[in-house]
Amino acid sequence: VVGAAIGAVTVVQLPDALMKIVLGAFILFITWGKVPGMKTLTGTGLGIASAIIAFLSMFLGATGPLLASVVATMIPGDRKAVVATSAAGLIVQHGLKVIAFGLAGFAFGQWLQLIAAMICTGYLGTVTGSKLLNRIPEERFRLVFKLILTVLALDMLRRGILSHT
Repeated sequence: VVGAAIGAVTVVQLPDALMKIVLGAFILFITWGKVPGMKTLTGTGLGIASAIIAFLSMFLGATGPLLASVVATMIPGDRKAVVATSAAGLIVQHGLKVIAFGLAGFAFGQWLQLIAAMICTGYLGTVTGSKLLNRIPEERFRLVFKLILTVLALDMLRRGILSHT
Protein backbone atom coordinates (compact mmCIF):
# COMPACT_ATOMS: atom_id res chain seq x y z
CA VAL A 1 0.00 0.00 0.00
CA VAL A 2 2.82 2.39 0.91
CA GLY A 3 4.67 1.77 -2.35
CA ALA A 4 1.55 2.23 -4.48
CA ALA A 5 0.65 5.44 -2.64
CA ILE A 6 4.11 6.90 -3.12
CA GLY A 7 4.09 5.84 -6.76
CA ALA A 8 0.66 7.44 -7.32
CA VAL A 9 1.79 10.84 -6.05
CA THR A 10 5.29 10.83 -7.51
CA VAL A 11 5.56 13.76 -9.85
CA VAL A 12 8.82 12.84 -11.58
CA GLN A 13 8.49 9.74 -13.70
CA LEU A 14 11.66 7.75 -14.04
CA PRO A 15 12.81 7.09 -17.62
CA ASP A 16 10.99 3.99 -18.88
CA ALA A 17 14.00 2.69 -20.81
CA LEU A 18 16.27 2.88 -17.76
CA MET A 19 13.68 1.18 -15.54
CA LYS A 20 13.36 -1.70 -18.02
CA ILE A 21 17.11 -2.16 -18.21
CA VAL A 22 17.56 -2.11 -14.44
CA LEU A 23 14.60 -4.43 -13.80
CA GLY A 24 15.62 -6.85 -16.55
CA ALA A 25 19.15 -7.06 -15.17
CA PHE A 26 17.86 -7.47 -11.60
CA ILE A 27 15.48 -10.26 -12.62
CA LEU A 28 18.34 -12.11 -14.34
CA PHE A 29 20.53 -11.67 -11.26
CA ILE A 30 17.96 -12.82 -8.74
CA THR A 31 16.82 -15.72 -10.97
CA TRP A 32 20.26 -17.20 -11.52
CA GLY A 33 22.36 -15.72 -8.71
CA LYS A 34 22.43 -16.05 -4.96
CA VAL A 35 21.21 -13.07 -2.97
CA PRO A 36 22.58 -13.27 0.58
CA GLY A 37 19.83 -13.29 3.20
CA MET A 38 16.95 -13.55 0.72
CA LYS A 39 15.72 -16.89 2.05
CA THR A 40 15.74 -15.59 5.63
CA LEU A 41 14.12 -12.22 4.92
CA THR A 42 12.28 -10.91 7.97
CA GLY A 43 8.80 -9.40 7.97
CA THR A 44 10.30 -5.90 7.87
CA GLY A 45 12.55 -6.78 4.94
CA LEU A 46 9.67 -8.38 3.10
CA GLY A 47 7.56 -5.28 3.76
CA ILE A 48 10.26 -3.02 2.31
CA ALA A 49 10.71 -5.28 -0.74
CA SER A 50 6.93 -5.35 -1.25
CA ALA A 51 6.71 -1.55 -1.06
CA ILE A 52 9.47 -1.19 -3.65
CA ILE A 53 7.81 -3.65 -6.03
CA ALA A 54 4.40 -1.95 -5.57
CA PHE A 55 6.03 1.44 -6.23
CA LEU A 56 7.65 0.12 -9.42
CA SER A 57 4.35 -1.40 -10.54
CA MET A 58 2.88 2.11 -10.74
CA PHE A 59 5.38 2.92 -13.51
CA LEU A 60 5.86 -0.43 -15.19
CA GLY A 61 3.19 -2.97 -15.95
CA ALA A 62 5.77 -5.74 -16.05
CA THR A 63 6.52 -6.29 -12.39
CA GLY A 64 5.07 -9.81 -12.37
CA PRO A 65 8.43 -11.34 -13.33
CA LEU A 66 10.17 -9.23 -10.67
CA LEU A 67 7.76 -10.37 -7.95
CA ALA A 68 7.90 -13.99 -9.13
CA SER A 69 11.71 -14.03 -9.13
CA VAL A 70 11.81 -12.71 -5.56
CA VAL A 71 9.14 -15.16 -4.37
CA ALA A 72 10.85 -18.12 -6.07
CA THR A 73 14.09 -17.28 -4.29
CA MET A 74 12.34 -17.01 -0.93
CA ILE A 75 10.31 -20.23 -1.26
CA PRO A 76 12.55 -23.04 -2.47
CA GLY A 77 11.10 -26.48 -3.01
CA ASP A 78 7.37 -25.69 -3.15
CA ARG A 79 6.19 -24.73 -6.63
CA LYS A 80 2.56 -24.37 -5.53
CA ALA A 81 3.51 -21.91 -2.80
CA VAL A 82 5.58 -19.91 -5.32
CA VAL A 83 2.69 -19.66 -7.76
CA ALA A 84 0.09 -18.94 -5.04
CA THR A 85 2.21 -16.29 -3.32
CA SER A 86 3.06 -14.60 -6.63
CA ALA A 87 -0.62 -14.61 -7.63
CA ALA A 88 -1.71 -13.17 -4.29
CA GLY A 89 0.94 -10.45 -4.54
CA LEU A 90 -0.16 -9.52 -8.06
CA ILE A 91 -3.82 -9.37 -7.00
CA VAL A 92 -2.89 -6.88 -4.28
CA GLN A 93 -0.64 -4.87 -6.64
CA HIS A 94 -3.24 -4.66 -9.39
CA GLY A 95 -6.01 -3.87 -6.92
CA LEU A 96 -3.97 -0.99 -5.53
CA LYS A 97 -3.28 0.26 -9.05
CA VAL A 98 -7.00 0.19 -9.90
CA ILE A 99 -7.71 2.27 -6.79
CA ALA A 100 -4.83 4.69 -7.43
CA PHE A 101 -5.65 5.19 -11.12
CA GLY A 102 -9.38 5.47 -10.31
CA LEU A 103 -8.65 8.22 -7.79
CA ALA A 104 -6.44 9.89 -10.41
CA GLY A 105 -9.42 10.04 -12.78
CA PHE A 106 -8.79 7.14 -15.17
CA ALA A 107 -11.96 6.33 -17.14
CA PHE A 108 -12.39 2.57 -16.78
CA GLY A 109 -15.82 2.57 -18.47
CA GLN A 110 -14.50 2.73 -22.00
CA TRP A 111 -12.27 -0.28 -21.33
CA LEU A 112 -14.88 -2.62 -19.81
CA GLN A 113 -14.95 -5.02 -22.76
CA LEU A 114 -11.17 -5.41 -22.70
CA ILE A 115 -11.20 -5.77 -18.90
CA ALA A 116 -13.86 -8.51 -19.17
CA ALA A 117 -11.82 -10.32 -21.85
CA MET A 118 -8.72 -10.10 -19.66
CA ILE A 119 -10.59 -11.54 -16.69
CA CYS A 120 -11.92 -14.44 -18.80
CA THR A 121 -8.54 -15.27 -20.33
CA GLY A 122 -6.90 -14.92 -16.91
CA TYR A 123 -9.34 -17.45 -15.50
CA LEU A 124 -8.68 -19.87 -18.38
CA GLY A 125 -4.94 -19.44 -17.84
CA THR A 126 -5.37 -20.17 -14.14
CA VAL A 127 -7.31 -23.37 -14.84
CA THR A 128 -4.76 -24.54 -17.42
CA GLY A 129 -1.80 -23.55 -15.25
CA SER A 130 -3.24 -25.37 -12.23
CA LYS A 131 -3.53 -28.59 -14.23
CA LEU A 132 0.06 -28.25 -15.45
CA LEU A 133 1.33 -27.36 -11.99
CA ASN A 134 -0.13 -30.54 -10.55
CA ARG A 135 1.56 -32.69 -13.22
CA ILE A 136 5.04 -31.21 -13.45
CA PRO A 137 7.78 -32.33 -11.04
CA GLU A 138 9.40 -29.70 -8.79
CA GLU A 139 12.79 -29.82 -10.56
CA ARG A 140 11.27 -29.36 -14.01
CA PHE A 141 9.04 -26.56 -12.72
CA ARG A 142 12.07 -24.70 -11.32
CA LEU A 143 13.97 -25.01 -14.60
CA VAL A 144 11.03 -23.96 -16.79
CA PHE A 145 10.19 -21.15 -14.35
CA LYS A 146 13.76 -19.83 -14.52
CA LEU A 147 13.81 -20.08 -18.32
CA ILE A 148 10.52 -18.17 -18.64
CA LEU A 149 11.76 -15.47 -16.24
CA THR A 150 15.00 -15.28 -18.24
CA VAL A 151 13.16 -14.81 -21.55
CA LEU A 152 10.94 -12.11 -20.00
CA ALA A 153 13.96 -10.35 -18.45
CA LEU A 154 15.90 -10.46 -21.72
CA ASP A 155 12.89 -9.03 -23.55
CA MET A 156 12.67 -6.26 -20.95
CA LEU A 157 16.37 -5.51 -21.46
CA ARG A 158 15.90 -5.53 -25.24
CA ARG A 159 12.97 -3.12 -25.05
CA GLY A 160 14.85 -0.84 -22.67
CA ILE A 161 17.96 -0.76 -24.82
CA LEU A 162 16.07 -0.25 -28.08
CA SER A 163 13.91 2.56 -26.67
CA HIS A 164 16.97 4.16 -25.08
CA THR A 165 18.88 4.45 -28.37
